[in-house]
Amino acid sequence: MKDLLKELQEMSALEGNASLVKAKEIKAKYNTPQEKEFIKQYLSEELKVIESDIQAVNAKLDYMLSIKEQVKEISEIVSLKYIAKNYFGKSAAWLSQRINGSPVRGKIYYLKESELETLNFAIQDIGKKLGSLSIG
Repeated sequence: MKDLLKELQEMSALEGNASLVKAKEIKAKYNTPQEKEFIKQYLSEELKVIESDIQAVNAKLDYMLSIKEQVKEISEIVSLKYIAKNYFGKSAAWLSQRINGSPVRGKIYYLKESELETLNFAIQDIGKKLGSLSIG
C-alpha cells in the first residue's frame, strides 16, 4: 500500500491529461479489493480537500464582490485614480485590479486587510475634506 500511496500522491500533484494518464496506470496496476478500497478512500479525502478549497475561494469571491459593490458608488463620486495616487502611491489600474479581483500574471490580486484599512481611511479623509469645504 506504501507504493500505491506514493503513486496516488504523484497523481494528485499532476495536472490535466498527465493526471488522467497516471490514474489509468494506477487502475491497471492496482486491482485487488483492498487496493480499490484504499484508492476510493484516498480519492474521497482528496475530494474533501478540493471542496474545502472551493468553499474558501467562494468566500473570498463573495468578500471581493461585496467590496466591489461598496466601492462602485464611491467611484462615481470620487476618482479612484486620486485615491490610488494619494493614499496608496500606486496607479489607478493597480487599485482597480485589487477591487475587481483581476488576474495579473496568472494570479488574482485583491485588497489585503491593511489595504482595505487604507481605503477606508481614504474614504473617510476625503469625506472630512469635502465636509469642511464651503464655496463663497
